[in-house]
Amino acid sequence: MEFVLIAQVNEFAEALNAVKLLHDNAVEHAGAEGSICYGIVVESCMAEKAVEVLSRHLQEFESLTLLD
Repeated sequence: MEFVLIAQVNEFAEALNAVKLLHDNAVEHAGAEGSICYGIVVESCMAEKAVEVLSRHLQEFESLTLLD
């Protein structure tokens, strides 16, 4: 499995919420990694869907930044 970084957040709670949101929307292999800021990673074949899901919910996050 190959994973790609699709977003970053500044708070651990937001990282957990983003991963839960992705799991709830059938992006099964999503996770967060980091210590000061957190990267949201997903399986490469699910990246487009994951970005679409997070885009629809951007207003729910204070520090979520989608990466190109």
